[in-house]
Amino acid sequence: MTTSAWQQLVTQALLGTARQPLQLPLMPDAPRLSEQFQAFDTAQPERALLDAAALLHHYRLAGQPPFGLLAEEALPTPPEAESQPLTPPSLSALLPRAIVLPQAGHAVDELLQAVSARGERLPPQLIPALFDLCRSHAQLWPLAARVSGTLGPWLARINPEWAGLLPRAENGVPESWPGGTPTQLRAMAEIWRGHDPAAARELIARFFAGERAPQRTALVEALRVGLSRDDQQLLEQAATDRSGTVVTAAVPLLLRLGGNQTSASIEQALVALTSYEQKDGTAKPCLRFELPQQFDPAWKRFGMVEKGGGGLGARTWWLKQLLCFVSPAFWRNRFNLTSQELLDVVDKGIRVVVIKAWREAAVLFEDREHALAELKRQESRGVADIRNLVSRYHHFLHGPDIESLILQQLDTQSNELPKDLLDSFSNFGATFPDGFSETISQKLIERLSALPRDVELIYRWSGAMDVVAPRIHPRHLTAFLNLLDTLEQSPIGPRLQDARSHAHFRLDLHKELTHDPDPA
Repeated sequence: MTTSAWQQLVTQALLGTARQPLQLPLMPDAPRLSEQFQAFDTAQPERALLDAAALLHHYRLAGQPPFGLLAEEALPTPPEAESQPLTPPSLSALLPRAIVLPQAGHAVDELLQAVSARGERLPPQLIPALFDLCRSHAQLWPLAARVSGTLGPWLARINPEWAGLLPRAENGVPESWPGGTPTQLRAMAEIWRGHDPAAARELIARFFAGERAPQRTALVEALRVGLSRDDQQLLEQAATDRSGTVVTAAVPLLLRLGGNQTSASIEQALVALTSYEQKDGTAKPCLRFELPQQFDPAWKRFGMVEKGGGGLGARTWWLKQLLCFVSPAFWRNRFNLTSQELLDVVDKGIRVVVIKAWREAAVLFEDREHALAELKRQESRGVADIRNLVSRYHHFLHGPDIESLILQQLDTQSNELPKDLLDSFSNFGATFPDGFSETISQKLIERLSALPRDVELIYRWSGAMDVVAPRIHPRHLTAFLNLLDTLEQSPIGPRLQDARSHAHFRLDLHKELTHDPDPA
């Protein structure tokens, strides 16, 4: 009811009451609410439209209309009695501050983690705003469900805006199929997989064939979470799907598992095209790849494309695609070489294509050794090359790998912003390590204090501080804010307000959690 009625009001507002006569929605299952709508003064259509929207908005937030306007027989069953204690008002009062921060997802996540760890729940009046935030930050939903008591799942069942998120609030993998858009299904399936990979796989397998191609693709992509050999049968089914997008999603996961017909077929095709000459004396070893003579129709099953190549000749394009599907570890093991040595011995005639293909393969197989070897080779080629590679590799590099790359780049004189490096901070988890927090705070402030008065540079580097502020170790928050204060009169000073707001929020949060007036 509410989704349809709300959409009618939105459509009316977009068209304008001057272009189309006002017609407020009729709602048979809520006659008294409908009567209230009809009682509005339609001689003032703009006011009547806004009054109706305000009334329905509160209905949607509360899960039922105010003032008992719903028909008695349509009243929902009240939620069960709460057993969780309420979190203290001083802690719950931080949620409205967190929701309006630029990095609200990160701030709310930290707050909800704290409330959940205490076994407490948020007060009812904060749940609607939290659930609305979860619509755009789906990763927060399991936490939001844990801190919303019995009211949370009840509201999610009543309000259609939140109903699609309900399976994420329930404990474990649901027995019934929730359906949903591809984005919703992937988000839900990833949460199920994180909770119980086997039960999630069984549920997906039961309903997989009945879904449309975009949904099937999303479900296959969700199998990345907790991927194991037990997923092979479902992936092999997906690899023969009638939809090319489903096949394209399934094949890389089969290849990551290895030891199956798909990976063996591609490896055999490449071995037949490979020769490795280990020369004596001063002559350098050479790894050569011949170009395929023809396109094997069976390759289409792996998602390979016969035509297209981005400027490459057809045979070179086929070789590059094959190489993308085999882990660099396969070549290391076959020739007993490190990734650094592999990069050194590739034949010059095909070198550029092979190295680019290995980059794609390193991403597919999350090959950390190859990624670090590539980054080391790029050190002398400038910031742009490192940023390009880190944008590919950062999600599977380890914290110390990223620490050294970031600090190394901050030590250069380039004003290029290491944005891709900064984005990789997610690999640290909730906060930076203690020592790294102190070091990066000082180095960033040094760089910012010397920044020229350039609008674009100021915008980029202030964005860097927005990324750093949510992750500074609590021990260093006071010192971090003191360092920000030293830049108040500098050209970048006015752009650091968001970073200050987030740091102040976190400082107050940790003071509340530790009852320490100064976590430093």
